[in-house]
Amino acid sequence: MLKNTKVLKIVAIIAMLVMSMYMLTGCGNNESKKDKKADNVEGYEQPIKYLVEGLSEANSEKFLKAFPGFISEQVKQYFDDDYLQTALDRAEDEYGANAKMTYKVTGKEEISEDDLKDMAEDVKDSYDEDVEITKGYVVDVEITTKGDDTEDTEEDSFDVYEIGGNWYVLDL
Repeated sequence: MLKNTKVLKIVAIIAMLVMSMYMLTGCGNNESKKDKKADNVEGYEQPIKYLVEGLSEANSEKFLKAFPGFISEQVKQYFDDDYLQTALDRAEDEYGANAKMTYKVTGKEEISEDDLKDMAEDVKDSYDEDVEITKGYVVDVEITTKGDDTEDTEEDSFDVYEIGGNWYVLDL
């Protein structure tokens, strides 16, 4: 029962993240470091890029890469391509055809060692996963949604964490 409650909590938090993107628009990652450099983004930006591009393309596989496997496996049934397509369709209703989202990093602040340890404990408590979080940042971004008719830019921030050389969002 406790594990189901935690899964529901995680789904609710991820849903809030999607809904914040959804409102802006109106509507397990094992990738190597070499692949990330090919994307021309800093490693810590990668999960943000996956979230924004995944939503903008209605691509759940890309969207879920923002989360470590132990999270994405539990929530992938909720965030499928159809769900993301519905959000994209609403964005096109709001902004016009060809609605796309882009982001720009405007700042970052390092997360303290104590907070990294606390997050690792939260992961253990919530997912029964032992992880070593080696680094983390609070990343400030501007997310722009633009369609053929109009555009809008909103500010947001994401907490990103490095685990095993890969960067993830760990909204618990």
